[in-house]
Amino acid sequence: MALEKKLTNEKGIETNYHRIESISMVEGIKVIVKSYTDESYRLKEKENEALIEKQEAIKKELQVEMEKTGEEYSKEKVIALTEENNSIGFPTEIDLAVFIHEFQYPLDKETSISYEAMYEKLKQESIFLNAKDLLA
Repeated sequence: MALEKKLTNEKGIETNYHRIESISMVEGIKVIVKSYTDESYRLKEKENEALIEKQEAIKKELQVEMEKTGEEYSKEKVIALTEENNSIGFPTEIDLAVFIHEFQYPLDKETSISYEAMYEKLKQESIFLNAKDLLA
């Protein structure tokens, strides 16, 4: 889920896509919201995250194969995994958010703590009034 609303920062950069990055509960509830020009930038982040995860899985599988000895070891599998790993390249984490907002809420027995509930709270903030829900 995310929120859609056109916001312009002090430098004139427009954002239309806003998602909760994290929710923490230490001294109350802290919600971090990242704002993007549009959903395509978040999708680019997700694609990059998926590549990193895929590469990590390949590296683990390659390590397991490299630890094998004798007939259990497959040179062909090592070559295939190495080529697959190399084809991914060197992805690194990227953050394409234009700006980040932090919101604090009191923690009490009545407060429901879920992403859905926090999005409802955010839509009551002046910055996100009249924002539309975007369902993933």
